[in-house]
Amino acid sequence: MTWSGSDIVVIAARRPVAVALQAVLHDWTVQGLVNPCRIVDLDSIVDGQPAIPAGVLEPDGSVRTVALQQDLAHTRVGRIRLAVVGVVDEDETAVAPRQAAAVLEAIRQTVPSVPIVQLNVSAGSPEAEWGGRALAVFGWHNLAISPEESVSPAQGSAALVRSLDDPRWLLLLTGTLCSLTGLWPGQANAPFDERQAPSGGLIVPVRAFSRSLSSGSVQDALATRLVSVHDRYPTPRVDSSYALSIDDEAASAVSMADQLLTKHVDVMPRVRHRTPPPAPQKVGAWEAIKQFVVFAGKALASAPRNAVDALNRSVSQATASAVQNAVFGGADSGFAVVVRGVRADGSSATWAEYEQSLDSVIRRAAQHGELEPVPQKPQLWHDFVDGGMTLLDAGSRSAELPPRTLGSQRAVITTTDRVGVDPSDAFMLPSNLAAFLPNWRIEAGDDIAVGRLFERLDHLAQTQPHLGQAVSAERNRLREWANRVRGSYSGHIGRRLGDAHRATIAEVQELTDLVDRLGAKPPAPEAIQQEQDELASHVRVMSAVSLSLIAIFVALTALSVLGWPWLILMVLLTVGAWAGVGAWLHMKSSAKVYAYLNKLRAATTELEDATRHRMEALEDLRRISRAYRQYLDWSRAFGAFIHAPLGQTTSSTERQLHVGQGMPLNLAVGVAVPDDEAVEDVANRWRGELFRIGWLSDAWRAFVTDLPASLGNLRHHLQQDPNLLGNDPAIDGVPVLTRWSTALADSVGTRRLPQATSQRIVELTRSDAEARDRLLSRVLVRDSSGRPQEVSRTSFIEGLDRAEMSGSFQPGMFNAAGGVVDIRSVRHTLAQEDATGLDVALVVVQLGGAYDPSKFAGAQRPPEEPQSLQSSSDSFI
Repeated sequence: MTWSGSDIVVIAARRPVAVALQAVLHDWTVQGLVNPCRIVDLDSIVDGQPAIPAGVLEPDGSVRTVALQQDLAHTRVGRIRLAVVGVVDEDETAVAPRQAAAVLEAIRQTVPSVPIVQLNVSAGSPEAEWGGRALAVFGWHNLAISPEESVSPAQGSAALVRSLDDPRWLLLLTGTLCSLTGLWPGQANAPFDERQAPSGGLIVPVRAFSRSLSSGSVQDALATRLVSVHDRYPTPRVDSSYALSIDDEAASAVSMADQLLTKHVDVMPRVRHRTPPPAPQKVGAWEAIKQFVVFAGKALASAPRNAVDALNRSVSQATASAVQNAVFGGADSGFAVVVRGVRADGSSATWAEYEQSLDSVIRRAAQHGELEPVPQKPQLWHDFVDGGMTLLDAGSRSAELPPRTLGSQRAVITTTDRVGVDPSDAFMLPSNLAAFLPNWRIEAGDDIAVGRLFERLDHLAQTQPHLGQAVSAERNRLREWANRVRGSYSGHIGRRLGDAHRATIAEVQELTDLVDRLGAKPPAPEAIQQEQDELASHVRVMSAVSLSLIAIFVALTALSVLGWPWLILMVLLTVGAWAGVGAWLHMKSSAKVYAYLNKLRAATTELEDATRHRMEALEDLRRISRAYRQYLDWSRAFGAFIHAPLGQTTSSTERQLHVGQGMPLNLAVGVAVPDDEAVEDVANRWRGELFRIGWLSDAWRAFVTDLPASLGNLRHHLQQDPNLLGNDPAIDGVPVLTRWSTALADSVGTRRLPQATSQRIVELTRSDAEARDRLLSRVLVRDSSGRPQEVSRTSFIEGLDRAEMSGSFQPGMFNAAGGVVDIRSVRHTLAQEDATGLDVALVVVQLGGAYDPSKFAGAQRPPEEPQSLQSSSDSFI
């Protein structure tokens, strides 16, 4: 059966022993020597009180006092190892059956379905009262720890006596308990987890040897080498081979950036379309005569220039309508922010201030108070992140942004800064210039701010000549920094958007000047008015002559000089001559008028186009400004991510070597020393297993979902509404995207290695024995005199790595008259070599035969039935 949870170790003893064990285990736990456990003082149990007081030893050095039942009820428990420890030297340290029964029953009632490994451990000095004070209980592993020290089973051994002056006996007891209960780091199982207890109340002599090897520094070095991509990325694995490394990284980065903006061309400025000129109209003879007749009528009414005046008025009205409330500039502070991007004091305006100023300018130009929301482009930024990750891990994410290839093989950019710059790499002015140009901190990739700072530095050099040399040096430093950033994938996108932003501002200024110029047209020239007056005089003379002729013809007809047919013919000829000659004179005289009026109409159309184009340019500027600000936000988060996609490796708790002094020979603690060549070689071998094509996608999902606590309430809003980033509303005047990206960039140094990656490294460590042996080839230990020395791993575990190990126990705990010839012989040897990551525990436990307490030294206990404290979960033992 598989149990889900942790293995819990509970050590119970009488107060003198419990205090001593807790003191040693506390120090070892703090130093990382052993895993945490629980200590129960059996003398603190009060009859009638169900709670069992216990102390929980924490890795941070604290001791948490709890009721054992409540602590177990609030802990995910997979297995409990209970060790009841009695010392046979004194009655005050020997354990009574009822005390052991109380602890077992409390555990059994709290977690009845959890398997319990029951160890009844007796310890003492040679020739102590083993036979009379050692507790033997049915259903338990009744163990007697041999009071001896030895380097290995094959080596000789020496007896150890319990003494206040020599800590070795206590350390031997503590170390043996750690071996029996699985407290050494790396010890996945304990020797008695699956071992059946001997039948009857028999006691088994036991001794243990352990070599515990801490590898914190090696693990740190390996993890750092594996997951650190701050400067360079590994080539990911593609099936059975690896992706290639691109030689011309700059060209590939720029190409991917251009492909992104080609896919999302709608974010760039629109093409302006002019109103086509009207087709020229041909004036026929009949039309010319009609126009002349109309003109003649006005001329006879003494209003020859009314037509020109009317046209002038209509054009003036159109011009006034076009420029009304649309002319801005000069002292307009909002327009100054839009054009120059700086405040009145010369400091850089924030993007929130910039967008507010731009909105106010557009409202005045549009002659209405409400503006349509700026269209959001969430897919653009999704593709922005995908394109950058594809350059680094060769994953296929978008048909329009395919992985780079060299021939038929996928290829990647390995230089991290060529894809995105670390947001911490900001540009700041030195103090001597910052005093004149305050608040200038340029984020990596902010191409617009770079251009604005160049302008401010030029202005500063003109107004403060004594700073000329410092300004020149700073301009060179700014240029070098900006060029390095612009050569990256994200930096090139920022430059393209920045160029579009600057070009649109210049276009707005040009169109504003054009509107001002076209809106101030002069009235018709006086010469044209004079020509119209002269034409009117000719028309009046011609009309008078024609009327006179017609009157003469009528008089002649009345005198019968002419007949009626001749009268009609003469009148028609006169009127035709008047109309023909007048139309010819009118067309000839009005050519300049028509040319002027056509030019005026064209200027009106041009003014309307300029006004419309300026409005379009302002809308484009608003859209590009929003896109650029969002680019800065996404670039900030993406740059922080790609420089630490797997977070930061944690510093492991390294064991302190001063514990080596005074330790019994059975126990040895070592610290693995990193070998740079071995770490590099193993890291290179394992990268193919950790980094496969497209591996950044999972890391990015973990990055954006692991929201830092610094976001406050916004953290919960983002967790509830994943689309909030795409909508990018402003909360308290700050866009959500800006707050999110800033918080993620600031917290990147505290992000821990993802659990999946840590687990994968552990799996590789367990499966690759050759790599583990090589990484742990150098061990630092202290000898018995306390001197540190470096030894090989082979020397460190020497004597415990043999397939066959025998030996015999010291005679001090046995009854010489017991009648068992081979009572000192080792009957079973349990050898373990377990590892958790690179922490290795090598434990050898040797067991003797199972004997009645009468076979042990000291006065014998009166004959009685052994105690029965049988657990309901014995079937698991």
